[in-house]
Order: sequence, then structure tokens, then C-alpha cells
Amino acid sequence: MNPKSEFYATISWNECIENGKVTAPAGEYTFYRDRLDWLVESIKEYLEQWKNRGAYLETASEEYDDPSGYRTRFVDHTEYIKSKLQGGE
Repeated sequence: MNPKSEFYATISWNECIENGKVTAPAGEYTFYRDRLDWLVESIKEYLEQWKNRGAYLETASEEYDDPSGYRTRFVDHTEYIKSKLQGGE
């Protein structure tokens, strides 16, 4: 983890179709938290909240400014968090 990191995640879901009609459109929700453990907890909560839509974690990442200040760095945490979710941690 780096100083001034922001942790982002996107939860997505597919459209719901009942009797040939779309009852809920496909969508996604992107949010951030200041800490990785807070992000994981929020992901769990949102997946539970939207489970009836088949919600899934699309992506999770950490972004922080390079110490030189010239560019933003990106670290993908998607697979790490998916493994934590599957492991029940």
C-alpha cells in the first residue's frame, strides 16, 4: 500500500428478464475507499445487496501518485479480492 492510495471497485450486474421482458436494466456501480480492507467490506455488502441481479465484482484497483508527481500508478487487485471473497475471509 502506498501513501495517499485510493482503492476503487466496480460491481456489475446483467439485465433481468422475466417472461421475455426486461424488468431491470444491466448496470454497474463504481466506488472508492481509503483503505483496502474497507473496499473489501464494501464489495461484500454491495454483492449481497444486489445478489438478486446476479451482481459480480468486475474490477478492483489501487491508484496513487508516483512520488515524482508526474503520473498516477495503478495496481490491479481484482483477482486478489476475488480469491478473498471465495475463501470467505
